[in-house]
Amino acid sequence: MHRALLPAELQASLRGEVRRALASPSSCVPDGAVLLSTVDRGLAPLRPLQFQRVRHQRCLLQRVVSLCWNHSDAYGVCVPAPLAALTRFAVFSPGREVAYHLNCWVKWAMLSAALLEAKVAFYVDADVLLLRNPFTAPRVEAFSTRERCDEGAQLLYQWEGPGSNPLNSGQLLACSSAVALRALSAMPPQLMDGALPPGVMLDQEYAYNALRSSGHGIEQLPQPAFAGNCWFGPPQAPPWCDVYLFHAHCTSPGAMMKSTRMTSVLLETRDCSPDLRKKQYALIRNHHRKLLLRTRERPA
Repeated sequence: MHRALLPAELQASLRGEVRRALASPSSCVPDGAVLLSTVDRGLAPLRPLQFQRVRHQRCLLQRVVSLCWNHSDAYGVCVPAPLAALTRFAVFSPGREVAYHLNCWVKWAMLSAALLEAKVAFYVDADVLLLRNPFTAPRVEAFSTRERCDEGAQLLYQWEGPGSNPLNSGQLLACSSAVALRALSAMPPQLMDGALPPGVMLDQEYAYNALRSSGHGIEQLPQPAFAGNCWFGPPQAPPWCDVYLFHAHCTSPGAMMKSTRMTSVLLETRDCSPDLRKKQYALIRNHHRKLLLRTRERPA
């Protein structure tokens, strides 16, 4: 299924960039480990916020590989999507909802392809703040440096919250291409035909059910180190200085509200890193102000 979702030339480009990233020794990322993300033009304004706290950590950024839909930036390496692949993620009939679901499934295809080259891959959505280097978190470091992938869990996921499906796919750490491919095999085939199946669910729900039924070892990423806005949004708050990644989900659609929440979290955590300068936070506020002005000036 992932070969249809990501064209062969795009998979080859992704794998090539992962190989190049892994060839660079890093002082802060384990050997064989890579950080993955995706971004499109709509969420591109979030990238400066996403990487604000780690933008000077070259040892981390040199291991960042993003799939970039009609976008390019300097946060690690952007793998440009070919026009044929972009067309597939354009507005489908019956509407944008199909494209949204397909985009959600892309992360599993990325993980599956990247893990043919990497020992470990950590995927984060475009609205996940990197407050600290995630590979320095004790659980992640242990996962990334063990000798065998089958010794324990093969996938760690962000906790979605209480309910039947605890998996949120905004933060995924995996060591096996087969695990990602098993999750991807649960994607409803109707989506590739531009149709929504009856009772369509999010990728994470299909993936969780498929992985549990197949017996693959999966566990939650530790909390509050890997947090999400659904359960740590106002008035609730985690112990901010213990957070490594923060997912700005459960906000209104679009980059504006995500930017607002990401900015507020950056400000909440400003005292967690004593070496940060006040100038950084002036830059954060200025970026958010410019985004707000662009949104207001955009014609209806």
